[in-house]
Amino acid sequence: MPAGADLRVELTPIGATRLAALVGPRAVRIDGRLVSRDSGGTLAVVPRSILSMDGMQSAWSGDAPVLLPPDAVALVTRRQFSRRRTVVTATSAAVAAVIIGVVAVRRGDKGGGPGTPPPPPPP
Repeated sequence: MPAGADLRVELTPIGATRLAALVGPRAVRIDGRLVSRDSGGTLAVVPRSILSMDGMQSAWSGDAPVLLPPDAVALVTRRQFSRRRTVVTATSAAVAAVIIGVVAVRRGDKGGGPGTPPPPPPP
């Protein structure tokens, strides 16, 4: 993987324990940018977010790389822009907006909103 690639790094239990002081206790995953990988397999990653065992995701505020030795890493995947997922999401949002607009217009025809004259008084 080239430097600058967006990564998702799953930590081993040993890695989570060793890195607890740096990335927090109970960390299971680091999403970030690869800075370098040395010949021994150690990754230098600038984290963007950390996922903990309880499912809480925390943004990372630092810009210094964290060194992840090979025995701390269970899995590395490269995160890439997905054109298909983006198109599906944008299309779904557009359809939802149209449906909401149609429902709002139909409800507006029922009266009772601002600008509607009051009913006539009883005889």
